[in-house]
Amino acid sequence: MLVHFRQFLPSEQMYSVQINRLTPSNPAIAAVVLGVLSVVWLFGIVAAKLAGDVGMRLLHSPSLIIQALMFIVILTFAACLRRAFPVGSFLVAMVCTAGLTLLLDDRSMGLTPLYFFAIVTLAIRTQGMKLVLLTVLAMATDVAVTAVRGLEPTNNLGEVQTPQHLIIVQIVNVLFTYGMLVAFGLVIAKFRTYSSTSSAAIEQLRQEHEAKLNDAIASERQNMARELHDVAAHHLTGMLIQTKSANKVLASHPDDVQAMLDGAIDQGQRALDSLRQIVGILRLGEGDPDYPQPMIADIPEMVDGCRAAGSPLTFELEGSFTELDSAVQVSCYRIVQEALSNALRHAPTSPVHVRVCRDHASVIVTIDNEYGISTASMRGQGFGIPGMRERITLLGGEFSAGPDGTGGWTVRATMPTSGRIIA
Repeated sequence: MLVHFRQFLPSEQMYSVQINRLTPSNPAIAAVVLGVLSVVWLFGIVAAKLAGDVGMRLLHSPSLIIQALMFIVILTFAACLRRAFPVGSFLVAMVCTAGLTLLLDDRSMGLTPLYFFAIVTLAIRTQGMKLVLLTVLAMATDVAVTAVRGLEPTNNLGEVQTPQHLIIVQIVNVLFTYGMLVAFGLVIAKFRTYSSTSSAAIEQLRQEHEAKLNDAIASERQNMARELHDVAAHHLTGMLIQTKSANKVLASHPDDVQAMLDGAIDQGQRALDSLRQIVGILRLGEGDPDYPQPMIADIPEMVDGCRAAGSPLTFELEGSFTELDSAVQVSCYRIVQEALSNALRHAPTSPVHVRVCRDHASVIVTIDNEYGISTASMRGQGFGIPGMRERITLLGGEFSAGPDGTGGWTVRATMPTSGRIIA
């Protein structure tokens, strides 16, 4: 019965931080994509070096290309296992990269996107001394492989370099490359941790808001239960008075008894209608009030009180409400009361027009706020509108509250005069 209240709760999609955008559900997706990129990377460098020794050697040695592709397949498979075995996956990637570099005798071809990805993944999934040791091991392996191959005596410009200079350049290159990739991985890891923490906090806030909303609904139902006390007491008192009177005059004035019994029957029917509207879904709480609940006839007094506080209000009352069930009358009063309270709280200088009218089958309550509700001024708990909607829905009516399309704000409730509870 509270299902229609969930529309007032911010959805999980609104609250949730979309971490999955950075974390594909299937780890093989990123691995396969990077594997394809590594193949493209490899052949792109081969095409660029066709004029050199490496390019010509690969071009005339298909078996060498097949071996290189096998290394890339192993690197791709290791990347698929990075979540379950982050350290093992990285070590396999490091060994395969060293083997690929020695096989092709070219460091730029050995360092594929898959290996860069392995370094970033290591920084994301490990931390502390383990990350430091594995990174140092990877850098040492890179330097050792380069030493085994032998340093190039010339740079990209063809200038001859001293061994000392070559060693410094190599160390700086390794430190920069690994440092940049590890730093990138640490940033991603920190963001994921922050996002997870934020998501947990937001989910807790959502649950707390839902709990408060449910408490507010329960409180509203308790209020309605107390109102039921007055509704039943009013009608039953009338029945008792008329039946007792009929009993007293039965012998002396039998002609008057029929009219008294008709009145008692009418009171009983109205009491039954009110009980059917509310009983069965509400429980009467402790602390029953010892004062009568307000009716539609009391709305003008409430409007006058708000007008005396300085709010520009107008009020219209159309139709006859004397035969209206008490439960509907109380609900009409509460709707106007809550709507005016919101208007005074969020738009205190706005002209407000209140209209209560009755047609043959329903009562329509409309509260128009000319200036609308300022979003910046909304500091409440957000339970007023859900409470009004709950009250009207339980009576089988319709409720709406929101902008009217002209800059104002309108609250409208339609209640059937003989409504039945919707369970």
